[in-house]
Amino acid sequence: MSKGKISTGELESAIKDILDDYSESVNDKVKKSVDDVSKELVADLKANSPKRTGNYRKGWRRKKEVSTSSKTAFIVHNSEHYRLTHLLEKGHAKSGGGRTKAIPHIAPAEERAISKLEKRIKEDLK
Repeated sequence: MSKGKISTGELESAIKDILDDYSESVNDKVKKSVDDVSKELVADLKANSPKRTGNYRKGWRRKKEVSTSSKTAFIVHNSEHYRLTHLLEKGHAKSGGGRTKAIPHIAPAEERAISKLEKRIKEDLK
């Protein structure tokens, strides 16, 4: 193996190419993790939401908000009964007086999704 000289311009270019490849790889892994966890969050909400008729549970959806080469984001929302989410999560005043019992189902699902996403990203980057 011969020891050749490399110019600083070539070294700079080589390092930039390696970092660009690594950055692209990391972005792809993070996007995949965000996509998977958002699907799991919708399934979790459908499984753990309050069920009276089942219509509220069926309304959970995800919508891609942003998708660029370096960023991806999904919004998870209840498309059918969006007005009920806050009322069920926090409870509300009844018309005859008193309050309904809060049924927290969104905040616990969000916390589980955040911890899953953090865990998956850490595992993917090892």
